[in-house]
Amino acid sequence: SIVLAILIISGTWVTANAEARAAVIGWVKEIYSTYIVYIFGGESQNTTTPTDYRPTWIPDGYADSYYDRSEDTTFVAYTNETGQMINFSYIHAPDESKWLVDRNNMVTTQVRVNDNAAELFISTDSDYSNAIIWSDADDNAFYLSGFVDEAELIRIAESVVPVK
Repeated sequence: SIVLAILIISGTWVTANAEARAAVIGWVKEIYSTYIVYIFGGESQNTTTPTDYRPTWIPDGYADSYYDRSEDTTFVAYTNETGQMINFSYIHAPDESKWLVDRNNMVTTQVRVNDNAAELFISTDSDYSNAIIWSDADDNAFYLSGFVDEAELIRIAESVVPVK
């Protein structure tokens, strides 16, 4: 019964305390009135050399148009003939990293990407793209956005793999 009491108390503490939750789960979401901030608050378990990632499926008509890699973040843009873009980025060294997502005109849904919890942002305004954010077991965080529907966005996200 003492072990059970400790588990209940620690579970309540982790649920109520953002810092404790960050230490346990890594990425923490802070919700504000007009935006969401994703912050990596834990200790990264990723001690390997950064891996490059790319989606293996992109809708027809899109091609690589831009690539940028900094020390911690990689960004790849895919553009179609009409100028619409699909943006893919990821953080491979999450220490001190954060992402901001505008909540205006967005409906947020919890989904899964290859067994990882993800948040899907579906725009209610045709001027804004849909997006999805998820992280993997190695503390890599991924962000994908584009003017594609929910099913295509999830399909692109699930096709992301390490590349050599």
